[in-house]
Amino acid sequence: MEEKIKDKFLVGRKPVIDALNDHFGIEKIWIDNTLKGELEQEVRFLTRKQKIPLQYVPKAKLNSIVKQVNH
Repeated sequence: MEEKIKDKFLVGRKPVIDALNDHFGIEKIWIDNTLKGELEQEVRFLTRKQKIPLQYVPKAKLNSIVKQVNH
């Protein structure tokens, strides 16, 4: 019998950075397409280094996925 594994999402700046630094086995990163500065650069560097796809999406898309306002 096959089990269905539900997609799991990690939400928030610190948890995502920590998971990237710990080589947590992330499959893909979605970030707010308006994010700029050091945080965006760090995420871009870490995802490139680990060959993790990075997708810039509108904040509304992030909100609809996780049903939260703050990321």
